[in-house]
Amino acid sequence: MKKNIIIGISISTAIFLLAAVSFFTTFGSWDGVILSAKFKLRIIDNLGKPVSGAKLSVIEKHGLIGTKKTISYDFPIQEFTDMSQPISDADGFIEISHMAEGGLETGGGSFALFWCIPVKFDHRSFIVKIETPNQKDLHFDYFDMYKNCDKKASHFSSDDPLNCQLEITI
Repeated sequence: MKKNIIIGISISTAIFLLAAVSFFTTFGSWDGVILSAKFKLRIIDNLGKPVSGAKLSVIEKHGLIGTKKTISYDFPIQEFTDMSQPISDADGFIEISHMAEGGLETGGGSFALFWCIPVKFDHRSFIVKIETPNQKDLHFDYFDMYKNCDKKASHFSSDDPLNCQLEITI
């Protein structure tokens, strides 16, 4: 019995030490920016008609596995603040933007557990929420808005933002 306990403790200690050594030998951090862009969203219903009065908000997911969610005012969408919320007009359009300020805006860390299992943390991710007057909600990843832009070059300056258009069916 005592021998089994010693073997169990030895194996657990070895696994812990391997995990710790793999963390310290593979840990790295990264920093980044989000490209400057102007977005023109058109909100339509399933019949193709514009939806007026749809509200846009941004939710930030963070934490080790993205389980913590908070409202993200001012960043990455400058028009979404605690004082104002972008709302679609009579033609279903919402115009919003993100203008990089020239500094680092996001970042995180990563390591390879046991040198082969990638683990990332502190990565900022954003969910855009569109809520229509009839209480239908749609959620999508903020970076999906960059899929239909006028140019694919890197734009880190607010002097030359990407122009992106997206039609959203709700």
